[in-house]
Amino acid sequence: MSTNSSVSNEELQAQINTLTQETDVFYLCWAATLVFSMQMGFAMLSAGAVRKKNVQNIMLKGVLDACLGAIIWYLWGYG
Repeated sequence: MSTNSSVSNEELQAQINTLTQETDVFYLCWAATLVFSMQMGFAMLSAGAVRKKNVQNIMLKGVLDACLGAIIWYLWGYG
């Protein structure tokens, strides 16, 4: 066994832990982006299914649904 390695086991483990944490954060942000994109798509679908006078109400409902969902997830699921 060679003891001349440039990186110790502790340093290598620290780098792996940092990479794992960064990957987890990236995945969480990417998943949140996809969920909010799906929310926008559902709002467009809903707006196309109602009469013109009700579009604002449907859009407000979609925004409130996304905001309330994000707050509840932060308070209960993430925190």
